[in-house]
Amino acid sequence: MFKIYYLTLILLVTSLFTLFSSNVVFGQQEATSSQKTTFEAFWPLTAGRTMGDPLYSLKIFKENLRGFLVFGSPQKADYAVFIGTKRVLEADKLISDGNKDLADKTLEKAAEQFDIAARNINDAKSNKRSLGNVEYTIKPRLENLIILMSNIQTNKAGTVLQKIKDLKGSI
Repeated sequence: MFKIYYLTLILLVTSLFTLFSSNVVFGQQEATSSQKTTFEAFWPLTAGRTMGDPLYSLKIFKENLRGFLVFGSPQKADYAVFIGTKRVLEADKLISDGNKDLADKTLEKAAEQFDIAARNINDAKSNKRSLGNVEYTIKPRLENLIILMSNIQTNKAGTVLQKIKDLKGSI
């Protein structure tokens, strides 16, 4: 008798818990696609250290060293787009922190990286080499950059946006 009472009580508590706890989950609003953040669009990339940070030069040294170890024009183009994307994310962070002068300098560095990527893509095409899988990593990144750059309002943003569009067109 005690076992039946005990099992009935457990079943009742479990079913009540299940019924009433689901309302908490269904009560949350879904995020819309217009609320896409830079974190979602560029994950796993983040701004990290930015210009003006004492350790920024160490970050640049590490990136240059890593870039020196990348071989092949398509791979160098991919790495240049990767670094350019990081510079744009840094500029976005600097703008949100209210530092437009450093954001413009950072966007100049991004433009340099996109020029390097364009040269490497043109080099690969002139030597009749395939871009391979690099094309599939570069294009989505450039598409997300175009969306982000249209929201960035600085002196250099228009130049960088045009370089990104030209680079996307050359792939």
